[in-house]
Amino acid sequence: MGKDPDILVTLTSAKDPFEADVIVQALEAKGIAARAFSTAASTLTWEVAMTDPIKVQVRRADLPLARAALQDMRLDSTEIDWDDVDVGENLGPEGGEAHPEDADGSSLRFRTFVVLLIVAAAFVMLVLALGGYGEPGAPRTP
Repeated sequence: MGKDPDILVTLTSAKDPFEADVIVQALEAKGIAARAFSTAASTLTWEVAMTDPIKVQVRRADLPLARAALQDMRLDSTEIDWDDVDVGENLGPEGGEAHPEDADGSSLRFRTFVVLLIVAAAFVMLVLALGGYGEPGAPRTP
């Protein structure tokens, strides 16, 4: 019994849905049918260490052609001289100028840190207020 040429096989894996979608669209532009598959956990934005990356799959019959196309795409992408590319103006969320402190994301990181710090402090105060200290079964002293 031979191998079925129409079953899906994994061509490559991607770090996130955007990368997988770019690969799928590039393959389809070359006439190669491709699909991206992921687990439900990989769609959570807070998931840091994914155990099952997003897989890009093609028909087994298209695998050699897809590998060659993927290799060509990777070679083409390394030849871009980003100093010569005009990426336009840096616009803020409403189309206005972006805030200078947001250019590198430091302001967003700081705000995230402050929110996490407040949540942690509230949790500690809640545990202390509910009597989560001392020996189990020991009487609470005011």
